[in-house]
Amino acid sequence: MATLIAVVGNTGTGKSTSIFPYKDKNIEIKGLNPNETVLINVSGKPLPTPNAEASYPLGKLLSQGGRHFKTHDPFAIKSLIEAIDNDDKFKGIKNIVVDDAVYIQLHYYVFWIGNGSLHWGFG
Repeated sequence: MATLIAVVGNTGTGKSTSIFPYKDKNIEIKGLNPNETVLINVSGKPLPTPNAEASYPLGKLLSQGGRHFKTHDPFAIKSLIEAIDNDDKFKGIKNIVVDDAVYIQLHYYVFWIGNGSLHWGFG
């Protein structure tokens, strides 16, 4: 059974940064193991730490070891999570990070309302 953990806080308080292993002279963050983690980047913002793209490269399919996906499409996110949950070849994935989940709701209500088609506005 999965455990849902929500990390909430004000802008700029390190929520996204806490995903990544990071160390400098002032701080060390353990982070999550990139081999066990899939990052769904909903807002499309750059990853917040140096060398983060090396741990979570963009552009590979899940079946090819992809661990970083940029999408705000709630249906694509649902399909990705279901694929990880239902396929034994992804049983090594222990963490799914959706950063920032609020943007899923925003994009759904702004872009997808009205005949199920992608458009701007509500009408």
